[in-house]
Amino acid sequence: MKNIYYVDIKSGEILKQPIQEGGHFTVYATDEEFAKLKALFEQNYSAELKTFVRAQTPFKEYHKDKEDKQYDEIMINIYRYLYVLGDKETKSHIESMGIIGKSELNERSNF
Repeated sequence: MKNIYYVDIKSGEILKQPIQEGGHFTVYATDEEFAKLKALFEQNYSAELKTFVRAQTPFKEYHKDKEDKQYDEIMINIYRYLYVLGDKETKSHIESMGIIGKSELNERSNF
């Protein structure tokens, strides 16, 4: 059975009740899908910590850093999974962002 969740990208929270009107993605997920989404956010948090360390190094270019690349890839996977699980508004918003190709949006292979 699928439950409704509200995902706040900025905080990385997955909630059963929205904190505020708007500003979140609405998704429908089974317990297993919820666990996968939570794991993606945990990976993202770890990658974000590594980018923080890199950011403290002067003159190190963002686009040449493996930690930043890993963070970007995880974020793309989060958006792809939100698209798969999301309601119509979530899907529409992610499509409008233009960060993921149309053919990639419905693929589940990376989850």
